[in-house]
Amino acid sequence: MVTSYLPLFIRADRLRVLIVGFGKVGSQRAKRLRDVGAEVTVVSMEDVKEEGINAVKADARSLEVNFFRGFNLVIAATGDVELNEEVCNKARKAGALCDNPLDFESSDVILPVYYATQNYMVAVTSYGYSTLFAKEVLDKIRSTLESDPGLRNIGEAAKMLKPLLKSNVSDPKIRYNLYHLIYNDQEFREKARRGDLEGAKNRALEVIRDVA
Repeated sequence: MVTSYLPLFIRADRLRVLIVGFGKVGSQRAKRLRDVGAEVTVVSMEDVKEEGINAVKADARSLEVNFFRGFNLVIAATGDVELNEEVCNKARKAGALCDNPLDFESSDVILPVYYATQNYMVAVTSYGYSTLFAKEVLDKIRSTLESDPGLRNIGEAAKMLKPLLKSNVSDPKIRYNLYHLIYNDQEFREKARRGDLEGAKNRALEVIRDVA
């Protein structure tokens, strides 16, 4: 079910990823994951000579459940519906999550299209139905955000709030309430939107002193 999916950002540089199949989909995902720091191993009947990617020459049908142990994420990219399902079943028995690009209903994970800045990351998925549509939605969101520099400035100001609160307020409940109060404070937002980060910081400290 679509509603059973939950967006989740994960540290790729702490993942051990197995990709079964090295066609167009498998190679793209292998390189993408490698580029963000994941340890990537590929299983293929073809010779795979790609820098930073471990290669195992084998038939996907011959892989036993034990082969999958130790991997956090498995991507079934064989291009064969039944074989992908078999790979995912073995991966789950070995304790790994599995992405089946041919059938999102049987996937534990969907890799979205995304873009990132220093202040935020935005990801979009069409549940595997159309990457082109997902990219179009992402481009629309990106265009809207990048046309509003004031919002980017608010993001910069927001980055300092939690450290500022931790260094000035010991009670976590009060910190939580102050965080929302300051972020929505009109004066704080106006200063932040103009790019006056020092003024925004001083306004945040005023609110902290008034409440804490």
